[in-house]
Amino acid sequence: MKIRLPGNITYCLLAACLLTLVSRLGAQGVYRFWGLTRQGGEHNSGTLFRLDSTGTQFTSSHQFLLSNPGASPYYTQLTAYNGKYYGVTVAGGSHNYGVIFEWDPATNVYTSKYNFSGDDVWFSYGSLTLLGNKFYGLANRGGNSGLGVLFEWDPATNVFTKKVHFDDASGHSPEGSLVVKSGKLYGMTRYGGVNFAGVIFEYDPATNTYTKKIDLDYATGSGPYGALTWKNGKFYGLTADGGSNGYGTIFSWDPVSNNYTTKFSFDGTRGKYPYGSLTLSNNKLYGMTTEGGSMDMGVLFEYDPAGGGVTAKVDFNGSNGRNPYGNLTATSGKLCGMTWMGGINNLGVLFEYDLTTSGLSRVTDFAQASNGSNPYGTLTWNGTSFYGLSTKGGSADAGVIFEWNPTNGNYQRKVDLNNAAGGALPEGNLVQAAGKLYGVTSKGGTSNKGILFEYDERTATFVTKINFDGSNGALPTGDLVWLDGKIYGWTREGGANDKGTIFSWDPATNTLTKKVDFSNSNGSYPARMPLLYNGKFYGTTSYGGQYEAGVLYEWDPVANSYTKKYEFEDQDGANPAGYLAVRGGKLYGMTTFGGVNSTGVIYEWNPATSAYAKKYDFEVTGMGVHPRAGLTLSRTGDTFYGMTRETNGNISFPGQEGPGVIFEWNPSTNLYTKKLDFDGSNGGLPTGNLTESGGKYYGMTNQGGNGPSFPGINYIVGGSGVVFEWDPATNGCIKKLDFAGTNGAYPTGNDLQRSQVPVAKGLPGSCVAYNAVVIDNTNNNRWVSITDADGNVVAEIKANGNNLGTVTAQVYVNNTNVREDSKHRLYLDRNITITPQVQPATPVELRLYITAGELQALKQASNSLGQPSGVVGIADIGAYKNNDGCSAAVSSLESLQLTGGESWNTDYVLRTTISSFSSFYFANKTQAEAPLPVQFISFTGRLNGADVLLDWKTASETNVKHYEVQRSVDGINYLSIGIVEAANTSGTHQYSYKDKNVSDLGYLRVYYRLSEIDNDNHFSYSKEVSISIPNQPNSIVFYPNPVAGQGQMRIIVSRGEKMQWRLFDNTGRIIKQATANLVTGTNSVPVNLGGLAAGVYYIELKGETINKRIRLMKE
Repeated sequence: MKIRLPGNITYCLLAACLLTLVSRLGAQGVYRFWGLTRQGGEHNSGTLFRLDSTGTQFTSSHQFLLSNPGASPYYTQLTAYNGKYYGVTVAGGSHNYGVIFEWDPATNVYTSKYNFSGDDVWFSYGSLTLLGNKFYGLANRGGNSGLGVLFEWDPATNVFTKKVHFDDASGHSPEGSLVVKSGKLYGMTRYGGVNFAGVIFEYDPATNTYTKKIDLDYATGSGPYGALTWKNGKFYGLTADGGSNGYGTIFSWDPVSNNYTTKFSFDGTRGKYPYGSLTLSNNKLYGMTTEGGSMDMGVLFEYDPAGGGVTAKVDFNGSNGRNPYGNLTATSGKLCGMTWMGGINNLGVLFEYDLTTSGLSRVTDFAQASNGSNPYGTLTWNGTSFYGLSTKGGSADAGVIFEWNPTNGNYQRKVDLNNAAGGALPEGNLVQAAGKLYGVTSKGGTSNKGILFEYDERTATFVTKINFDGSNGALPTGDLVWLDGKIYGWTREGGANDKGTIFSWDPATNTLTKKVDFSNSNGSYPARMPLLYNGKFYGTTSYGGQYEAGVLYEWDPVANSYTKKYEFEDQDGANPAGYLAVRGGKLYGMTTFGGVNSTGVIYEWNPATSAYAKKYDFEVTGMGVHPRAGLTLSRTGDTFYGMTRETNGNISFPGQEGPGVIFEWNPSTNLYTKKLDFDGSNGGLPTGNLTESGGKYYGMTNQGGNGPSFPGINYIVGGSGVVFEWDPATNGCIKKLDFAGTNGAYPTGNDLQRSQVPVAKGLPGSCVAYNAVVIDNTNNNRWVSITDADGNVVAEIKANGNNLGTVTAQVYVNNTNVREDSKHRLYLDRNITITPQVQPATPVELRLYITAGELQALKQASNSLGQPSGVVGIADIGAYKNNDGCSAAVSSLESLQLTGGESWNTDYVLRTTISSFSSFYFANKTQAEAPLPVQFISFTGRLNGADVLLDWKTASETNVKHYEVQRSVDGINYLSIGIVEAANTSGTHQYSYKDKNVSDLGYLRVYYRLSEIDNDNHFSYSKEVSISIPNQPNSIVFYPNPVAGQGQMRIIVSRGEKMQWRLFDNTGRIIKQATANLVTGTNSVPVNLGGLAAGVYYIELKGETINKRIRLMKE
């Protein structure tokens, strides 16, 4: 194995600019990048964003929002105030640090009032305590020392204030609640103080004075969770640890004398580890322990402060519940509470304990989605019903608010916390089809198992199309593929075996069909998007197979045939992740684990022979380990580029794994070269692929950068991820964007997707001016785009060396469908006026964009005389140039510019070459050609060997510049092949032109015409001349080549036969395929390359007598 480490590893440069979206240096078309982040946005549930074509604007296009933000309330009891109830959650909200919420039971309206951000506090485990008209609470983290705070929140003004910053000396990390006595607040911390065992404290809001009253210790009780309970001039409480048996204690504390007394040490039989608080009823105190008792599942106990000691009243046994963490609520001679687990579903129970009979009744079994699960908290009595919270369950498995009426036994789930009906946590990539974007989210929807969504960038409309429900798949984290009018996708879970599925979705009928159920034997938990190759999908699963290390599979979408092709085994690579790539008829990929160092491998698999070969073992010496994505073929096609999630392997200490590398690997020489080290500031932990644009590569990292760090993330480098640009020519890397939470966070398995931008709409009845561009020495030989403020395209200019200076553009569209001039000629309802500071000295190239709706209106229009426009499609449209300003009507004499049209996204673009700028109108090519000052006396042609000789004679040339010789292979579409300068004098003139090697084109007939161009750029056409070419059996030509949009295959066969053709990109991926029934003689087979990126493509033709591969260049 050859490994090369550059002598100078280039690190990313920190830059504040955004991602440059120039698609390719000098390339035609305006593109933008679309991307997804798994988290971030207003509710921290993910974002859909774009970077515009200028590279200077980041736009958050859609945020995945929650209807009831806030998740996982722990030891929380709802607090009543002014007819509403208030509480806190530990998670959810804009930063996933929890929220303060308000719930109105009369209207069942839930409102997130305040988001804990991490800058002030987070992890508020207990309840809110009302004192006067303000709430007070405790947070486990945050503040000056990061060890928690006591806070005040005003519900009237929504003002949040940190009042006390906990630290080691004064106590820290509280997880309970405050109680009010005599205008002061009392509480406990779990840690800190002299003995690091927690403290009891007093806080006076009037003077903002905090006083530590008791330093707890292990011998007498430590680590309290709950709140204090007042009885007969003393506070009583519980500690979860310490005491004579180490199982926690019951204690009393006199705030006047400051006397602390351990009253009871739990012994296991009567419970151990109480997390909650004591409840007063009939002059006795009641509580629960999380463990202990006969089944070690917890105990409901009674404590008599008058000297009666502690009595275990109920041993929880699983059936009646187990492991209670909250408090009991007393009402009408009964105690009601909840357990964290146990019951029929082992998800917790709601129970009622009768103080008279000492009997416990299980009244509700929690059941995940239907009514919540795993409650930690305490019930609130409203006089007729109980209100409560579960920590998990509900539609988003983030907890619920519920109501239980003990009189009739009715239980109602009132609110699903963190409800993500519109999807949440998107992973994978978007696919563009029919002018819209499609993607999936891993969570959310009606079953919280993900959705498939559609986003229309023209209208900024987001629509949920499919809700995954488990049976049709769950946790969709792979990418989508558009093929033959349908979208194919993969889910990581769900299906018959809960191991993932392959599905197809028909957007026309909104029908999803499950095609394959993954299993342990055929592969489980599919990894990212499979490769479409030779009409079949090839992909991998992360697990399953004989060795439970994943499989490589083949799936035929036509036959719905799934075949396991290879089973991964540890030494040769395990747990593949990411895409497969193709080169030279072989597939290449990476595994995250396995190999010699258990840090992943690069492998090769041959579809023709099913031969698998491990090519490279990722090393543990800083070269990059544990790749989570796929390989990207370089522009030259000789090497692959890729990224690893981490830098080092086999590190014993977390945080030293390193944030990953960019590498290059040559499959011919098996040479692996580390190109770049991520260092945290420039990004870290990449889990997606690199995307090529203009010879540079763009990507995102899951962590790193200068953004904030959120809870629930396994941090190696910190930060919320970045967008970066890497140039393999210089090995330079520029950070383009820091994800900061509000604009997104933690892209996970997400790539940047390049797409064609829409056409600028304009404003009906107005002349709209667009941002000016400057064309000078820096860009006068590349395409420069003119766009609106939203990045939608108006026109493109390639100045061909002309310095035009400042160029402005205006567009006028009317409130009518089409325009009609004084001669009853119909025009498209759009004119584009382009004004340069300096007119060009030589011809420049121009691309003018129109919308599909404008073209459709002209196709269907008739003028005031009832005459149709004669326009059938974009091929009939020409651009007419005049000197009018940006106006609603066509007034002055127009001249037709030679144009070609093609589709763009779902709209159209016209391309032409001009000698000066002014205003451009669009109409039928054949309707407005003015005669020019020349008389064609004759125009003839003849075949001379392989060449065609053309001769023509003219008379009365005045103001004639030159003659353009044009050739066509179908008599419709002509291409310029030569220029002959004109004499431009009176009298007759003889001209000739030789078109060489015409017979090599492979056509039975070619056509010629002359275009006379005068000095004012007006023109006229001669008659057409057709030349017959001798039959050339099995001659195949693609025309034109290079091609911008629609192309033609001209095929001559000596007998009829059936032929199959396939279009490949430079990576070997099949773009299109079809069959054609050829007849004897000449056949024309259209191939549309419109909408494809510029670059090299190949078209392969196979039949009974045909076997040919043609290289195409897409402009």
